[in-house]
Amino acid sequence: MKKIIRTTIKSFFYALYYGIIALLLYFVVAGRTLTDWYDVTFGTRFREIVYTFNLGLTGADTSFMSEALQECRPDLIKATIIVLLLITADLILFRRVGLRKVRVDESKGRHDVQGETSRHETKETKLKYRWVRSKWGVALQCVYHATILLICIFLAKPVYLYADQVLEVSDFLRSKLMYTNIYDEKYVDPTSVQIENTRKQKRNVIIIYMESMETTYASKDLGGYQERNLMPNLYNLQRQNITFGDRKGMAGTHNPYGTTWTTASLLASSSGIPFAFNIGMNKNIGNDSDKGKFAKGVTTLGDILEKKGYNQEFICGSDSAFGRKKKLFQEHGNYKIFDYYSAIDAGYIDKDYKVWWGMEDYRTYEAAKDEIRKLADKGKPFNCTLLTVDTHHVGGYRCSKCPRGNGSKTANVVACADQQVQNFVDWCKMQDFYKNTTIVIVGDHPRMDKKLVEDVDKVNREAIDVFINSVSPYRKIDRKRTAVTMDLFPTILSSMGYSIEGERLGLGTNLFSKKKTLSEEMGYEAFNLEMGKNSRFYHENFE
Repeated sequence: MKKIIRTTIKSFFYALYYGIIALLLYFVVAGRTLTDWYDVTFGTRFREIVYTFNLGLTGADTSFMSEALQECRPDLIKATIIVLLLITADLILFRRVGLRKVRVDESKGRHDVQGETSRHETKETKLKYRWVRSKWGVALQCVYHATILLICIFLAKPVYLYADQVLEVSDFLRSKLMYTNIYDEKYVDPTSVQIENTRKQKRNVIIIYMESMETTYASKDLGGYQERNLMPNLYNLQRQNITFGDRKGMAGTHNPYGTTWTTASLLASSSGIPFAFNIGMNKNIGNDSDKGKFAKGVTTLGDILEKKGYNQEFICGSDSAFGRKKKLFQEHGNYKIFDYYSAIDAGYIDKDYKVWWGMEDYRTYEAAKDEIRKLADKGKPFNCTLLTVDTHHVGGYRCSKCPRGNGSKTANVVACADQQVQNFVDWCKMQDFYKNTTIVIVGDHPRMDKKLVEDVDKVNREAIDVFINSVSPYRKIDRKRTAVTMDLFPTILSSMGYSIEGERLGLGTNLFSKKKTLSEEMGYEAFNLEMGKNSRFYHENFE
């Protein structure tokens, strides 16, 4: 029994050792290739990777995983061959080296060291001999194992440093060891201030979050980075209505840490705080459990409008479960959820129909028209929030409505999204409800791949914003503002005709007012650094 236990333990540690060696070799051989592929394909950093996987991939398009595997396959094969050669060498070299022959003394239960077996010994006698490892043989094998491990670690170091430089791993980890007091000092609880309607009638709002729509898609003469303006309609909408930004031409808001992926942006623009929950520690954030509330201590736009009697609906053409969007909107404002699966149930698409993340944006807009009509017919104020998806990474999805003359697939997808949102706005303007409705169009975050934006500094990549048919109490408006995603929260309410005591909600500032935003007071870079830090106030009050 002892022998079996000893053999089992030995086999376990042997397998564990070579498992570690295999992982190190895979990293050494394929790490740089995978890092380069990720950087070119996505362009996002370790922070986004961690939070995306922590929220789960339910409903996500995971085809990129097979692409990554395909990219690294030659390197993985090489690493596997090396591991097998090392194991083979281990077995061959140390099967005989350092062994000595012993005779089993059955009467005394011990081994006596012997030399070579005599030629005259009988077969029965020989069966009482066995080979055992000498101390120097064991030591030699340990040296062999240690040498391989040290070599692998030595080779892995430069690969890690390269990946760290590209993905900013250490920056993320270091920021989590630093603490900020910005929430203690600057956060304004929306429940602690007066938010009053200044209109005779409560105003409807339609909020359109356009996936990855950023100012860089405009032409160079309009402040973008393209040879041709891919967003002529959105540019005209900005000129004809109200927009905020700190650059000439196409205007937009900055996306600081904790707002650079869809769920984070939805949270930040509707609550005034970034997504900075403890990774893996908040069960209501990291899984589908219905036992607790998503961000239970947070007050959002949906919470405020629900108390003011609004009917609310969230519409998207993908699976609303991805990124916990469904949980966010259901538990903060009791939104009706209309997503890809709702479209199947309602007969907009067949049950086996699926493209990209679910269905095309033009189908989502058509469904939204019907849903908005229903909301308008109920005779109560409504908030309809839409999320598009065709411009999602990687590269976007070119539907049957997309043009073909803009040079690349992604450029055509952006131009298509620009035209579709214009068509939808035109439709809204023809409806009876429009005269009492504000339309807000914002990009959720900058692109998460490098299509159209390669070599563009992150600071110059801003998400678009447009406020159409606004009835903000303010008449003199300074449109040149340094604004961030969190500022959209009070600004949307103001565009609907609500006055806000103190002009700040969460960490966001009403851009219609003359009050400086926190990024204007501190400088954007300084503000961004604070958003990346840890906060006891945040974890104690919002999770």
